[in-house]
This record gives sequence, structure tokens and C-alpha cells, in this order.
Amino acid sequence: MHRTCFLMGHRDTPESVFPLLKEAVFFLAREKDVSEFIVGNRGAFDRMAARAVCALKESAPAVRLTLLLHQHPFFQDQSLPPGFDGSFYPNLPENLPPRFAMVQANHCAVDAADYLITFAKYPGGNALKLLEYARRRQIPALNLAETAAFELLFPNAAL
Repeated sequence: MHRTCFLMGHRDTPESVFPLLKEAVFFLAREKDVSEFIVGNRGAFDRMAARAVCALKESAPAVRLTLLLHQHPFFQDQSLPPGFDGSFYPNLPENLPPRFAMVQANHCAVDAADYLITFAKYPGGNALKLLEYARRRQIPALNLAETAAFELLFPNAAL
């Protein structure tokens, strides 16, 4: 069964999060049959998420890394960053300002996903709002800013 995980977090996520992020990605692929990971291209968290999925692809070449586009492909560079296998652009209104387009695209990615991995800790921030949205939709969501949540969701995962 094909399962999808959306990864998103703060632009300034510290590099110290990477080992947990990588472990979570490997765990979902191994234990939950996740074979597609959707990632943006906007900041530190997105770069770390792409690196983690690329590391997974070395031992699981069937895994796909998909770039979430926040603008219509016609209005942005069509080339994929290294390691990405394709892109996903949700059907958004054409006249949506870029700031709102990113929020809407993230919501669409959550709706398309079976799991969410995030680093969300700033009150009122979009990452935290998206985490709350995923939880309301009953999508299993892991917030790496809450290490207790990681241990609770993945008790057998080696950190």
C-alpha cells in the first residue's frame, strides 16, 4: 500500500533536529510502508527533510521525494532540486497572494498525506497551526519540537 508523509517545519529549525528527523523518516518507511515524502524548498527544515529522505533512498530506491510547489509551475523555475523525483502542485486559485498560497498548499499537502512530521514550536506560527490542523483531521502527526511525542509515537526507534 502506498502511503505518504508530508514534512514541514520552521525555516530556522536547528541542525540538532536532523538525527530525530532522519530516524522518523526511516521509521515511517520501514514500519508504516511510507513510500512518498512531500517536502517544500523554503528553509532549514525543508533542506534537512530532503537530506533525510535522500539518505533513505540509498537503501530504498523505490521511495519518492516530491517537491511541494506553492506557486503554479508556470510562474516558477521548473527544474527540480537534486534528489527530488517529482513535484506536487495543489489546485489553488490563480490570484492567491504568495503568502496565502504557501499556507493553502501546506493544507493541501496535509490533506493528501497519511502522516505529518514537523518541527513546530512558535506560538501563532504557520507550522504550529498546520500541526493543529493535521491533528483535527486525525492525521498522525509527529512534532519533533516535542521529544516526548517522538518517544511516545516511536517507542522502538533507536535514537
